Amino acid sequence: MYKIGDKVIIRKDLKIDLSCYSSVVHTMLGYHGKIAKIVSVNKINSLKYPNSYQYSLDIDDGEYSWNDEMFEKKVKEKVNFEEYKKGENYV
Repeated sequence: MYKIGDKVIIRKDLKIDLSCYSSVVHTMLGYHGKIAKIVSVNKINSLKYPNSYQYSLDIDDGEYSWNDEMFEKKVKEKVNFEEYKKGENYV
């Protein structure tokens, strides 16, 4: 689970048929590999996906619902997220 204010990297391999509890729509693909900040967190109460969360991001002004599976699992510790620019590519 991520918290409000956390910076995440959207998966570089994000695709429409990604198997997860939130749907990936075509316009979300433009954000793959980019850095974004979590602006809201909502717990999902589902038997199929217990302990799951949906997130809103600053990169799309909260338009889409994102989840843990849509973010890179490992973030290099040397990345200085304090100085990132909204929508900047992660290299």
